[in-house]
Amino acid sequence: MNKKHLWYIVYLVALVVGCVWSAQSQKPVVPEKYNNYVFPYHDYTMAMYGDIPLYEKVVKERQEKTPSHPDYFDLSIEVARRTGYAPAYYNAYCALRDLYEYNHFEMGDNVKRLMYGYLQLAIEKEDKRITEKDLKDFNSAFHVH
Repeated sequence: MNKKHLWYIVYLVALVVGCVWSAQSQKPVVPEKYNNYVFPYHDYTMAMYGDIPLYEKVVKERQEKTPSHPDYFDLSIEVARRTGYAPAYYNAYCALRDLYEYNHFEMGDNVKRLMYGYLQLAIEKEDKRITEKDLKDFNSAFHVH
């Protein structure tokens, strides 16, 4: 092998090593418009399949990042359905309540039934975060005295 071929091989190896090094050292860049979403998607998926500490982390992050649009409702109902985790029922209730209250939306009867259905399940599961106001609103919505 002559000296010229040896240099081609050295340059080729350096190029491959540089590309591999660059690919491994780069963090994914999250565009500014997606800052309200929780990354990586892996956390959301693992939380949905029953990783409760991760679920609590994702919900907390979403509550802090998007108070006007609490986008953890779907995650909460899925965790509640899959695992029966009591706080997930109350989180589902809070997500709907906060969405309508924060944005001053008018809540239709079907949404009220859905929202208070999750509150009722949280009550049945004896979630300690349920407030007197929640119970009062629940009772007045269904005319229970």
